[in-house]
Amino acid sequence: MLQERFGWKGPKSGEQGSYDYLPLVVQADPQDEPELFDMPVECVPHVHIHHPKYPDLSLLDLRWYPIPAVCALDLTLGGILYTAVPFNGWYADTEVLRDLIDEDRYDLLVPIAQALGIYEETKPGEAPYYKDEVILILSKAIHYSFKTAKVAMIVSIVNNLCISYRMCKCTNDLSIISLSLPSLSHNISRITTISLICFGTGTRAKCSQGSIVQ
Repeated sequence: MLQERFGWKGPKSGEQGSYDYLPLVVQADPQDEPELFDMPVECVPHVHIHHPKYPDLSLLDLRWYPIPAVCALDLTLGGILYTAVPFNGWYADTEVLRDLIDEDRYDLLVPIAQALGIYEETKPGEAPYYKDEVILILSKAIHYSFKTAKVAMIVSIVNNLCISYRMCKCTNDLSIISLSLPSLSHNISRITTISLICFGTGTRAKCSQGSIVQ
């Protein structure tokens, strides 16, 4: 879409890679044409993925973005509609992990396993369990890399159970509020469902007095 509609040819440097930042598309007024704005790399430096015990992992030049941002959000406040609301969160290590190894994403599980020397061919009879070993090492590498890069929003990296706990606690707190604001009751149940789908990552859980029950 960026190339067809806006004629974007890639970074101004002329060098295209696997981790290029896409430009921002900003339309200040519906009557105006959208404009492209390149993201200055110095404002959002990549986090390079390393592991202190597996130096060959660095040869793959794995990297990820420091902050996940969300666009196209509207905010209605005091009767005024704000159409360009900045919002960002923080990454969970499993998000970055899946972005790097899932087949429908970067699909780097096999190259990473080969760099670590634990590919299926080097560990016969252990398929498919070598993948679990790769995932564990890469998860530690991601956590180590974000921590040493001092990248943080509230906290630097959190795991799924921690996120699920916080969402459950938030849901329970909202439930208490809804006792005095009945109109929120429908939305509370919807928030509960969404939080478990988004943050459960395959683990069936339910909230019970702020705790997680698997």
